Parts: sequence; C-alpha cells; structure tokens
Amino acid sequence: MHIVSWNVASWPTALNLITERHGSLDNFLARHRIDILALQEVKMQTAVIEKGLIPRPGTKASTMPLNAAGYESFWAPARAQNTGSKSTSKGFNGVATFVRAGWTVRAERDPLQDAALDAEGRCILTFHGSFAVFNCYIPFAGVNNERLPFKVKFLRALRGGCRRYEPKATACCWLGI
Repeated sequence: MHIVSWNVASWPTALNLITERHGSLDNFLARHRIDILALQEVKMQTAVIEKGLIPRPGTKASTMPLNAAGYESFWAPARAQNTGSKSTSKGFNGVATFVRAGWTVRAERDPLQDAALDAEGRCILTFHGSFAVFNCYIPFAGVNNERLPFKVKFLRALRGGCRRYEPKATACCWLGI
C-alpha cells in the first residue's frame, strides 16, 4: 500500500502542474502507484468541489476534472466563521483524501467533534476496514503564538479522536503538518 501526504498550498495550482507534467491526475496517481493521497491546504470552496471541475489557473475557458477515475475523494473545506481570521475564511485551509474506489468504508468530515475546530477544514477521517486515516492540516500557532491555545485544543481533540476510533481499527494514523 502506498500512502502519500502532500501540502499542496492550493489544489487548483497543484492540479494544473500535475496536468502539465503528467497529462492528468489519473496518470499521476498511476505513475506513482498511489493508493491513498492525503492533501492539505487545498484552498477549495464547497461550491467548486460540488461541480467537480475547477478552472485551469490563468485561463477562463479551460477546466480540469477535480477527481480521478477509479478513486473516491473526501473533502473538508473551510467553512466561514466570520471571526476575522484568515484561517476561518472560505477558500483557505481545507483537506482532501483520494482513495482507490472500494477501499473506504466511511468518511467523517467533522471528526474532532468540535464545531470551531472542524469548521476550519483541517481534518478528515477515512475508515478502510482494518485501519483509519486522519488527514490533518495542523494550525499554525502564529508569529507571536496568538493562536497557540487553538493549536493545543486542536491537537488534544486529534489525540482524543485517535483514541476514540482506535478500537474500531487495527491501526490509526494521522498525516499532515
């Protein structure tokens, strides 16, 4: 099994580069024999994800398919919270997990069970029979540690989630930074 974790810092931009170099996301996944691709900082909005197509950066007419043939994708985009923080704005953060079709038993977009933590789109949990994967984009504490309490709260919730779900899976791992 080949699991890849990648902070893409914008899925549209990364997907455009993948398409330029490999022809398609399908070719990229096949070439690297990726079974599970965990992406962080996808910077995608729900409306775009639901359409399944994203504009090719730098063009107005061309689009790229969001998903890959033979894979299922699971998304946790940031949902606006009106806190004034860039981290809670639509189009920031966000994680996505691509998994070979048929491998996923279920997925949870809000696995931390805390509305404020889950709203930032920093974690998605997928179950694959004998193991589970937390795909996470860990919050930055800030230059002056202004978000350190939030980061600590996030990490504690993540640890609690791993403990909560571990009995249901032989292995439980988390990916991301």
